[in-house]
Amino acid sequence: MAKKILVVEDEIKLREIYHETLTEEGYEVLMVDNGRKALTVVRGSPVDLIITDIKMPEMHGVEFVAALRDAGYTTPVIMCSAYEQMKNDFGVVSAGIADFLTKPVDLDELVTKVNGILGSPAA
Repeated sequence: MAKKILVVEDEIKLREIYHETLTEEGYEVLMVDNGRKALTVVRGSPVDLIITDIKMPEMHGVEFVAALRDAGYTTPVIMCSAYEQMKNDFGVVSAGIADFLTKPVDLDELVTKVNGILGSPAA
């Protein structure tokens, strides 16, 4: 059974690119456009990894991860932002993320980070 990745990204084109890239690697990819929807997905169906944008409508990525952690979920999270300086932001650091990628995300780097965290897609 393929490992599940939840992509939380408000830009539809990026969601599609992440979906295509990670599906080709053998992962099952779920997609939502904001943190509130992501919390609903995680509560209904646990995932193995979350890739989330930081700046989104309705719920900021850091707020989403904080809510996730407050609910007891330890799912690894990769945060993505066009603002590289965000990776040193206290909220991001204290959220307990697995990794940070700067947009535009290098897809080879994304796959390397995902494989490093999850191992084989079907393991």
